[in-house]
Amino acid sequence: MNREYYTQSEEELRVVAQEFSHELSGGSFVALSGSLGAGKTTFSQGLLGALGAFGPFSSPTFVIVKHYDLRCSVRDILRVYHIDAYRISSNDLSLVGWEEMISDKHGVVLLEWPEQISDAVPSCALRVLFEIVNGGQGRRVVFS
Repeated sequence: MNREYYTQSEEELRVVAQEFSHELSGGSFVALSGSLGAGKTTFSQGLLGALGAFGPFSSPTFVIVKHYDLRCSVRDILRVYHIDAYRISSNDLSLVGWEEMISDKHGVVLLEWPEQISDAVPSCALRVLFEIVNGGQGRRVVFS
């Protein structure tokens, strides 16, 4: 799955997310890495929309986890868990229902800042790296 894209707008980044959504199925885990403002949340919003989640979609920065139900099942996906681990450690995971989320065969986990809890990220995680390029005007998105 190693590939990369270059985007010049938030809309282009959402299109990349929509294309990527076709690769997901129930039980998928997606680890989103990159600096502040690199596009992780914008990508997540595009992905949530493509999967048919009920919006509005906002960053889980201060609530840690946002749970979205889908309008209908898509490739055995019924719900999406959007997690922001920027302010937590692995010791906090039991408080947010981590085990239930990662074992949900009908859920997809979108994890921003996986490096904060790297020891808990499943080895099967689909990894997406976001980099700011072109003096802040573009994004490089690397899937691995």
